[in-house]
Amino acid sequence: MNARNFAPIPPLPQRTLRIAALALQSAVVATVLILGLIGVSTPMRDRVFALLSSGSHPGPAPIVAVLCLAWVLAVAATFLAAWRLQSRSWWNIALGYVAMGLVIAYLAHDEPAIRHPLTMEEISPVFPGAEASYNVLMSYGKEHPLGRSFKAPSFKDPYPNFVPGKPDGEIPSFQVFRTISQHGLAIASLEALDGHGDEAIDTLLPVLEVGRKLQPYSRSLVRDMIAVVIERNSLDTAVFILDNNTVSPAARARLAAALQGGDAEAGARHLFSTEYALNLGAMGSSRVGDIMASMGSLEKHPWLIRGLNAVSPFLYTPHRTFNQIGDLYSNWQDIAAHRQLDQLDIRWKAFLDEESRPGIRNIFGRWLELEMIPAYVKVSENYWRTQDQRAALLARLAKT
Repeated sequence: MNARNFAPIPPLPQRTLRIAALALQSAVVATVLILGLIGVSTPMRDRVFALLSSGSHPGPAPIVAVLCLAWVLAVAATFLAAWRLQSRSWWNIALGYVAMGLVIAYLAHDEPAIRHPLTMEEISPVFPGAEASYNVLMSYGKEHPLGRSFKAPSFKDPYPNFVPGKPDGEIPSFQVFRTISQHGLAIASLEALDGHGDEAIDTLLPVLEVGRKLQPYSRSLVRDMIAVVIERNSLDTAVFILDNNTVSPAARARLAAALQGGDAEAGARHLFSTEYALNLGAMGSSRVGDIMASMGSLEKHPWLIRGLNAVSPFLYTPHRTFNQIGDLYSNWQDIAAHRQLDQLDIRWKAFLDEESRPGIRNIFGRWLELEMIPAYVKVSENYWRTQDQRAALLARLAKT
């Protein structure tokens, strides 16, 4: 008989070590296979990360149960295959680990640098009194007591009184600032109807100036759009005042002076640069678990946060992610600045087609790209419509 059939059985410690090596290899390979399954199926990828970002417990979700079962079966299958192919030779096991390492290195490889480095300080510099202005605005932040309890006043109520507070980076409540500005503009309109044109202009001007001054110093798209809406409503009110009352040349000059200045093209670029800089600063060097936690989910599941952070290099390559986003935003800035608004959606669809393609690299990054980018077509249209209104009103004032 062949002597190889009577090869001695390796000692127990050696057999145990071999089984452990193959088991670890199988677990990693199975995990890569599951990541590949998620990566090549865009609907599955979207459902998994949407579930994680929702903050609900992932256990009972059918898709999670299916993926867990698939992972267990993949571990079993890869272990059996590895046992048949590698168990008789440590060299085979070593080669298997080399191949596995190459795959892991491929998944974790990121681009060397960010092509579009940008900070908030570059696009929205600090000005004298910035801290006081911020505190006034944030007095009505969404999570601040004044913001949560705010109720739109009737015209009989006194004008709301701002009390400076010190909240930490709250989001302004759109309803609050829209209501307050509308209230002030309504007072100006009533003054005009009562025959007090100059007083109406003087009531209007502070509201208009807030809207105009807030735009170049805004550090988020939400704040920028609040400011654009305030400016647009102020322009409508100014036209109403001029149409319904006699306004003195001095008051017209004050209104014209408030409308002067500003760079329309720079303002259009600013709309896009704030969100990019904000997200780059917040997520450009963060890990997956921390990012998901910052979205308001997973607070009750620290074990899941730690697990996602552990595998973050294989799910998320931040340089590549923000280089793709940075290229898109750079193109969008040029398009918006030159008012080629029909090209915004075309560029977005090209980006969407590229980043929605199946693939196993940067699974989380590609999902994040599509989640963090707002719909900018209407934003840009509203911005330029407001700029047209301002130019038309300036031209009207120049004729009188």
